[in-house]
Amino acid sequence: MVKEISSFLSSISHTAQRKLSKIAEAHEQHYQDILSFMHASTVLVVGFLLFIIINQE
Repeated sequence: MVKEISSFLSSISHTAQRKLSKIAEAHEQHYQDILSFMHASTVLVVGFLLFIIINQE
């Protein structure tokens, strides 16, 4: 169960990173802001899902 969720999350994360990288290439000055926002939101989502998984068991 945890492996499926983590692989699902990583695929979503990779897709989002590719799309955001293309956006960032068009807006070089916002590149760092986009990367830091992406990193923070990924950490929040993963932490929230781990919290749910741990509480279910």
